[in-house]
Amino acid sequence: MKNTMTWLLAVCLIFTGTFVMAADVPSVNAVGYQTVNVAPKLNMMSLNWNGIGGTNKISVQELMDISNLKKGTSPSTADNLILWDKSTQKYTTLYLYDWATSYWDGKWVSGGKIATNMISVGDGMWLKNTSGSDVTIQISGQVPNGSNTLHVFPGNRKITMFGSAYSADRAVNEMGLTNGVKGTSPSTADNLILWDKSTQKYTTLYLYDWATSYWDGKWVTGGKISTNVLGMGEGAWYKRFTGSGDLNWYESRPYSLE
Repeated sequence: MKNTMTWLLAVCLIFTGTFVMAADVPSVNAVGYQTVNVAPKLNMMSLNWNGIGGTNKISVQELMDISNLKKGTSPSTADNLILWDKSTQKYTTLYLYDWATSYWDGKWVSGGKIATNMISVGDGMWLKNTSGSDVTIQISGQVPNGSNTLHVFPGNRKITMFGSAYSADRAVNEMGLTNGVKGTSPSTADNLILWDKSTQKYTTLYLYDWATSYWDGKWVTGGKISTNVLGMGEGAWYKRFTGSGDLNWYESRPYSLE
């Protein structure tokens, strides 16, 4: 596992190479947490953890520790969690509510209601930090150990926000994401669009097509094979080549817990 991750192993016994909980239910149940630096303005993030017990979806209310985030009474006075619906290609903006000692205090809200949105492992989202300075948050959960296939929408002007489905930093050329449309320029191939939270700018990679060369099927940018890393907790866009169909991308698992 990458050193960006701190392990907090659940109370367990080691039995035949598998973590076994005290209740004698065989389970791979390694859990942990990640400390994320949140830059001022926009941060493209993703969920790389399962819920405790292995569920691959969690409520936005359980997504992260909000103690260092800014609460307010409107989207303009609070930090925002901005969710992308890849089906409708639209955003939903939540904000962190500030209301004395009410049950609503510290909840993500939208449209005058406490948000019930669910986040799946591998989903991307924006976190807008309105405080004007860096803050840290913690995201925790159970380490994913199953297989994962990301559904990428077709290239008729649709884009898919995503992150790794595993709790590790991932070099983009080691994620198994190679079955898209290849080309010799960004306009003739699938694109991977990465966000730099420090500069608040994008970098566009494209899937290279070059006969039997070592470069073939590699993500490239600026005339070079990309060395970009999609860090744990970071999100990105996948943009299919115009006119191409749906893509099911199988992400290779970078570790084993067994």
